[in-house]
Amino acid sequence: MTWLSEYIHEDIPGSVKEQEFRLWQSLIGSPSTQSIYEVGSGKAELISYLATKGHPCVATEITGERGEKYSEENVTWKNSDGAHLGSFEQSESYDVVLSDQVIEHIHPEDTQDHFRGVYEILKPNGK
Repeated sequence: MTWLSEYIHEDIPGSVKEQEFRLWQSLIGSPSTQSIYEVGSGKAELISYLATKGHPCVATEITGERGEKYSEENVTWKNSDGAHLGSFEQSESYDVVLSDQVIEHIHPEDTQDHFRGVYEILKPNGK
């Protein structure tokens, strides 16, 4: 899937990104024990930001060509198919499971599996 890595988005101004990332942080809450799993981390901008705020973070991608080279410290990288998350992670292991600009890339037949997978790896009362 090298084509996926070759596609380059125009950079969004830093102030707009910062504003969006702060919104995610406000929705997630205190970083003290909030473990975060991001589906489809891409260049890891959001998950890296959340890691700098103290959250234990896991970033994921479907291909080895992307990923780890983009992230900051305190971000663990894993591969996932984006749909069957319970096949890649233990049940009830994350406080927060998130994705940004990902659902439109999941095949319609895999959408229900994706949400089931999110629910499966999310801790009780998770977000």
